Amino acid sequence: MAASFERLEYRLRAAFHSLTHPVFTPSVRLTLPPSSLLKLWPFPTEPRVLPPPTADSSFATPFNVSSGTYNNALSPLIPLIIASVYMIAAWYWTKVNKQRGNKPWSFSKTNSFYLLVLLHNSLLAAYSAWTFFGLLNAFKNTWPGWEGEHKIPRAADSLCKIHGPRGYGSAATYNSNKGAWAFTDRTMKLEEALPDTTDVGRLWNEGLAFYGWLFYLSKYYEVVDTALILIKGKSTTRMQVFHHAGAMLCTWAGIRYMSPPIWMFVFLNSGIHTFMYTYYTFKHMNIHVPRLLKSTLTAAQITQIIFGTSYAVAHLFIAYDIPVEIPYLFIHNLSSALPDAASSVSSAVVSATASADIGSWLKKAALRAAGEEGLAENVRNAQGQKFGIDAVHAAEVEKAQEEIRYKSQYQRVNCLDTPGQTFAILLNIVYLTPLAWMFIQFFYTNYIKQARSPSPPSTSENVRRSGKKATKDLRQELEDAMSSEQDGLETDKADIPSQIADQSERMNKAAENFSKKAKSAASNAAERVKDGAQQANDIFQEKGQQATDAISDKVNELNKKAKDSQQTESNDRGASKAVKKEPEQNSKPSNDDASKQDMGKAPKLEPTSSSKDGSKKPKSRSVSPQKKTQLPRPQSRNRQQSPERKDQGPTGEDKASTEQNKAQTNGATPSKGDSKGGRKDDASGAEEKPSSLDESAYEVNPDELENEEEKKAEAKMQPKSS
Repeated sequence: MAASFERLEYRLRAAFHSLTHPVFTPSVRLTLPPSSLLKLWPFPTEPRVLPPPTADSSFATPFNVSSGTYNNALSPLIPLIIASVYMIAAWYWTKVNKQRGNKPWSFSKTNSFYLLVLLHNSLLAAYSAWTFFGLLNAFKNTWPGWEGEHKIPRAADSLCKIHGPRGYGSAATYNSNKGAWAFTDRTMKLEEALPDTTDVGRLWNEGLAFYGWLFYLSKYYEVVDTALILIKGKSTTRMQVFHHAGAMLCTWAGIRYMSPPIWMFVFLNSGIHTFMYTYYTFKHMNIHVPRLLKSTLTAAQITQIIFGTSYAVAHLFIAYDIPVEIPYLFIHNLSSALPDAASSVSSAVVSATASADIGSWLKKAALRAAGEEGLAENVRNAQGQKFGIDAVHAAEVEKAQEEIRYKSQYQRVNCLDTPGQTFAILLNIVYLTPLAWMFIQFFYTNYIKQARSPSPPSTSENVRRSGKKATKDLRQELEDAMSSEQDGLETDKADIPSQIADQSERMNKAAENFSKKAKSAASNAAERVKDGAQQANDIFQEKGQQATDAISDKVNELNKKAKDSQQTESNDRGASKAVKKEPEQNSKPSNDDASKQDMGKAPKLEPTSSSKDGSKKPKSRSVSPQKKTQLPRPQSRNRQQSPERKDQGPTGEDKASTEQNKAQTNGATPSKGDSKGGRKDDASGAEEKPSSLDESAYEVNPDELENEEEKKAEAKMQPKSS
């Protein structure tokens, strides 16, 4: 029972001791930034930027940068001037493109421009990947890991303090009040009042100084993106101009004032640019990339901006504890030590400066004369202090027993050290907040809103529809041309060359119309879906080539028909010559009046066209009067003659028809026998229907005798029958 009370008493005392004497544990806390970090006016100019460490040439650091070049490139005038010129030039060039109707410039259609875009995108993709992995390696060398005690404070120390050697609480910091660099670790020393460039284990020397500076310069080169877009005749957006101009200023401020959050901006932005410029490279080479990747890149950019802004703002309100060593004066003869060496002064030193009255001095001298040295040293003045040489000896003995020692304590420090670092963070907040809103609007308009609304036809669907319509129009043109061709073939043979010329002209016009329609369809498809413009153009060029080939085949077919017609005409001429050689007595005489009556009854045929129901309707065809009178009388029977009859030679009917045509051409009437033959032909031919190849294209009037005297003269010239 007594033992139980003893254990209970021990636990109560231990609990009371833990409450009255708590064990301090370092931690990370949120706090308001001190006033020293908010002194942004006058404009901060200190500290001077520390150049990157000199290293051997390697893939990670292919070259070294001198301190003068490094600091001169970070002059504040450079980003201000270049950003202003860029915004003005982009605005003016966009205005010019709109006045030109957003037509591409001629240089954008050359091979040089294609190679320039390809080189630009691939170069930025490779550079961004190199920077990303360089910063990733620097972070790995800086991160303290999760082993051991005080994990969170050690992580905060490695990310907030980017100068000096590795170690919890061993960073080099700049004191704005004193205007000098200093270490919290007493074992560390400065090199010419500056941190040593050979120190390792902190972000600045591990790669941020080198990669961050090149990243800052790359923001000036990235304006080539805008120039390439403007050369293509397009217009820049407000988001794009704001993005490039703001990136110049914010990256400059982060590197110039060595602000800790700048490493995260360089790291994330280079990673996203690696994928973004790779996507642009594939797209420029017409390599299909899923649309999902484009929306993912936009979402990644929004995430980067939101996370980067939050990460930068957190540096203003973070404070954490670090271990420090405080010096104090330890005196061996005393049981306690004075914590402050500056305020710890030995009482013997005070006594050495004390004074005494004349009586005290005489007493001390008398005791020494009597040989009482010990009593003489103990003589005190009126204040009870030693004086004279005895006080000096006592001070020397006391001093020999003193020692300066250090004890570990925890000191709370802020994440930032200088007003310049605060200025860089505030500038990033001013830049990234509206930029995030612009990206969110862009993402909503181009992805979420389009997904909810009915999706427009795809590129392939637009190409298919446009090609189908163009093909239909071309087919209609060809059908019209064929119809006109059939009508034209029914005209006289002498008009065939003009028909071929007209048909060729119509074919050329059809090809030209098809080309215009194809270009118009390709342009419309490119405006609706920009990504498929090149594919649409290729498909329409192929359709145009096919149409051109079809037209060429049609023209060749017409030429062939013309040759066949000429061959038929030559055969008819040969048949006419054969008829002339036949003896005229074999022909039977005919009545002149009957022949004239038959000639007068020659039908006036008009062009016909087939309707949908199969019936033939008259089709008007404009022919000049001069052309009607100049056309010779066509020989329809010979044109309809079968190959068998051609081989057998001219029949009696053919002979009569040939003689009759010959007589009309010479201005004489045919013989009676011929007239009778002609009547037989007319009688037999009256029952036949007009052929589709008859002379129905033009109205041909036969030559008629004008008066009775001419008729009598012609009758006298006719041979008399036996």
